Amino acid sequence: NGGHPQHLYSFLDSVRSREQPIAPAEVAHLSCALVRLGEVAYRVGRVLNFDPASETIVGDEAANRLLTKEYRPPWELPSLV
Repeated sequence: NGGHPQHLYSFLDSVRSREQPIAPAEVAHLSCALVRLGEVAYRVGRVLNFDPASETIVGDEAANRLLTKEYRPPWELPSLV
């Protein structure tokens, strides 16, 4: 019940071998993002206008806050901008 084992084994093999896994990171990101957007839309109870270039929800700060979480030091994500 923890996901498809073949993907886990493929990922671990790709870390060791430096070869591409069966599901590239971009595909996994897009798949997870779609599910996450559906969850956010459900939680805020409205249709979202998503900008794929910036990966933000246009004009809806409350929904944007639900796209991530607050991290506690020292487990913070570095700023990319």
